[in-house]
Amino acid sequence: MKFASLNKNHSIILLALLSVCSFSCTQSFLPRSSSANSNYFPGDPVSQNAGLIEAIPTQTAELPTQVTDGTIINLNCGTVYVGTLDLKNLSHVTVQTQGSCGRAVITPAVPVSGWKPFKGNIFVAEVSKPVAQVFVDSQLVGVAHYPNSFEESGWLIPTSTTATSLSFTGLPSNDLIGAQVNYRGSYPWAIGSRTVAAYDGQTLQLPANTDLNLNAEDTDIKKFYLEGKLWMLDSPGEWAWDQGKLYLWMPDGSAPDARVLAAPETASVIDARASSNLTIHGVRIVGGRIGIDASFSDQFSKASSSLQIIDSEIAYSNWSGIYATDASGLSIENSDVTGSLHTGLYARYGSTFTRVENSRFTNINFIGMHKGSDGSIYLNSDQNANVINNTISNSGKSGIFLGSSSHSLIKGNRIDGACRIHGDCGGIYLFDRDQVPLQTRIESNTLRNINGTPVRPGNTSPERYAIYLDDYSTGVTVINNDVSESDSGMQLHGAFNNIIMANSFSENQQQHILFSDGGLNQSAMHDNSISGNTFKGPTKAYYLAVSNPQSAGIFQGNTYLNYGSSAIGIPSAPFDLTNVH
Repeated sequence: MKFASLNKNHSIILLALLSVCSFSCTQSFLPRSSSANSNYFPGDPVSQNAGLIEAIPTQTAELPTQVTDGTIINLNCGTVYVGTLDLKNLSHVTVQTQGSCGRAVITPAVPVSGWKPFKGNIFVAEVSKPVAQVFVDSQLVGVAHYPNSFEESGWLIPTSTTATSLSFTGLPSNDLIGAQVNYRGSYPWAIGSRTVAAYDGQTLQLPANTDLNLNAEDTDIKKFYLEGKLWMLDSPGEWAWDQGKLYLWMPDGSAPDARVLAAPETASVIDARASSNLTIHGVRIVGGRIGIDASFSDQFSKASSSLQIIDSEIAYSNWSGIYATDASGLSIENSDVTGSLHTGLYARYGSTFTRVENSRFTNINFIGMHKGSDGSIYLNSDQNANVINNTISNSGKSGIFLGSSSHSLIKGNRIDGACRIHGDCGGIYLFDRDQVPLQTRIESNTLRNINGTPVRPGNTSPERYAIYLDDYSTGVTVINNDVSESDSGMQLHGAFNNIIMANSFSENQQQHILFSDGGLNQSAMHDNSISGNTFKGPTKAYYLAVSNPQSAGIFQGNTYLNYGSSAIGIPSAPFDLTNVH
């Protein structure tokens, strides 16, 4: 079977396979530890309502190939379009679904037919091009990996490493060239991935690291797993592509006929690089490495501007749902990003005036084997960003990663589950190594379940914080937030001149607010204002791991509930203890 254009006979195969649920319908997800439905990804959340859709796709069509400035592209409702929509360097183009029978779908995935038994429970079909993604019954299934352990405690431990090699003896096969090595080092916030270039039976030769999250750590690989080779295919719900053939062990062990889609390696589903004033309205985008690429274009020496994404859905991107480096005026409204394996929205390197409103980010970096991530919403170094009234659920890393974004407003968001895979992490995360006041406001957000398993070698602390002002953060106002049921409510790490006011902290495990200057200038933390907050015991209200507790901040007008007359868990001066109950 070749990757080619669809014909009408394929329509019935697409009945459920491309019908990723629009989140106007009800979904529930099993917790990561549940074993029910573990046939798709071991121990992973799986939609209990897979296949619920606004409308069932009943026909297929070709994407337009000659688009010019000012074009309105009307995609037929209930129709699947296969391939990449090229909108590079165009302006004032609108892509929208026409009709009321459900969002049009754009995807690189096509049905796979001609299945034959291969060995045991494994089936095989001819697929000429390398496969990047496989879907079974509308669920993304995982590429074969070794070892089979989903938990990091079961990963392999190398005997030695260098910047470009990893040594390990006892692997079941020497067929490793082209396999992916995914690894964790000392940094709890990152997982690296590199491709094996050579293997001599003991040492895997790797390319040099290019991941910014792993700078200065490319020789420090503590544990790893491998993926992508046929010999690793040994469990239900796994696949491998090898020499023009797709091999699959169905999650339920049955035949794969009329149930499988596969996508070739696809850079993006909509290529909007260097574009201006584009609108994408009411469209469903499924698969691809990037759903919508609105990043800087080397070819045209410019980034995109004024891209609007409205009432749309981007699902199961192999890397990022939306990629918008250096973009200006990106607007995402009432849209869904779900199941991206790395990041939901990536808008680094000086993006400005990004607006994300009334949208939902679900299971970002949270399905499949553990991988690296930058967060559900990643806006590092943005200016004048507005992230308002969004819902973020089950994020492997930060829910909203602001980094050093300035003059920004993060308001009215609900984050339920973040930092599930990565440590030293915040539900809302900022840093400010330049120590220039950020003038950013974190207001009226609800954060809960910011927690996970410790991943830093030798450290038993989970290192997850609902709100995290890291590395000299200054000029940040944190006001009227509700923070609960997390490993820690908040950390100020070398932070100074911030306002922490009128927030509610309850049922956090370690402490409500951690003050720390570890690894930083010990005189950095000073003049934070902590006022009018409510802390519920018996969790410690504060924990000070700083060289000079007296300068950490000014504490006034706070209320401490369920601590008793002895103020259990509240350190002594300089803290106000007048409202202890």
